[in-house]
Amino acid sequence: TAQGRVLSVYPATEGLSFKVIRGIIEAHLDELLPLVTEYLPREVLAGAAVPGISDALRMVHRPLSLADAMSGRDRLAFEELLFVQLLHLRARALARDVRRGIRFENRRSLTTALRESLPFQLTGAQGRVLREIFADMCSERRMQRLLQGDVGSGKTIVAMFSALLAMENGYQAAVMAPTALLAEQHLRSMTTLLTPLGIEPLLITGVFDDETRLVFQDQRHFGMMKIVETSNLGEAREIKKLAPEPFSEEFSISYFRNTLKTSKKSIKEFLLDQTKVCGLGNIYASEALFLANIGPQSIANKLSIKRAAALPGNIREVLREAIARGSTLNVDPENIDGSYYNGEAETRWHVYNRENLPCTNCENPIIRLKQAGRSTYFCKKCQK
Repeated sequence: TAQGRVLSVYPATEGLSFKVIRGIIEAHLDELLPLVTEYLPREVLAGAAVPGISDALRMVHRPLSLADAMSGRDRLAFEELLFVQLLHLRARALARDVRRGIRFENRRSLTTALRESLPFQLTGAQGRVLREIFADMCSERRMQRLLQGDVGSGKTIVAMFSALLAMENGYQAAVMAPTALLAEQHLRSMTTLLTPLGIEPLLITGVFDDETRLVFQDQRHFGMMKIVETSNLGEAREIKKLAPEPFSEEFSISYFRNTLKTSKKSIKEFLLDQTKVCGLGNIYASEALFLANIGPQSIANKLSIKRAAALPGNIREVLREAIARGSTLNVDPENIDGSYYNGEAETRWHVYNRENLPCTNCENPIIRLKQAGRSTYFCKKCQK
């Protein structure tokens, strides 16, 4: 003000100006401040160099100077961040201690065998990290740990020892990589180290043995390496749960119709369930439903016998076309900001990613909706 006073300004609304709010607070501040008691320990306040709550409230509502107001605001901001952090720590403690994890036993069989066969010695840091990880895994707490290190610092070997501890206890382990290329690199290095132990790593990616590549229109290429003893390969839970893939003999019209009868989900959600149809992604499910003239929100067990019998053929038709396109596309792995495949396929889809564009059959606009968190594209007129 002209008199050198610092006045507080409050968020206002129509019919209630900040001046009215200031007047109400000013009239009651002296009466209310003595009722406020400090709830943070002195050492916490001293460590953060912030005032007590009573002083802070006086500073923000009736500041003697701009610095006074800022000091009061610092206290309020500090406690807000402190409480958020405390809530976060409490949630982690609940997840770790209350919701029990698997308690492994350090049997020192596979882990010792790997350590003795290594052509190098573990560093002091690797040994320390492994002791901490093993302590977590051998407790009833669920491990929540982030291992950070530079390239070449030895994070992969730590992951291998951790996986072997799980395998010693009769469990399986998976090591995930953000790209198929990195997964292949891990496969080579892990195979070299694990073969002497009688363990054969299994690589799972989107690339087939004959170099055929099933492609998607974005960067979501993930490689997953599952470490499992050769003798237990056929018992891998994830493999046993998978449904027949569309080109297999098991994926028959009879199988498909009988499986449809068991599901009350929408047909689009049904097609994306890998325990019902293996290997069918979001794009191909949308395209197959378009070819079949089936609306994505149709209930699976309500499809007619005729439609249920035709849909497997439509699925295979879409996949054959996608594989044929993928074998001729100009792959650009450096193009991380756009389409992984330079957008060459996007103009060939009938419905996918064509919201508001004309349907290739009837020229009505393509509609997009969300199903189970995924985008679904369809023609309302063609797909009933």
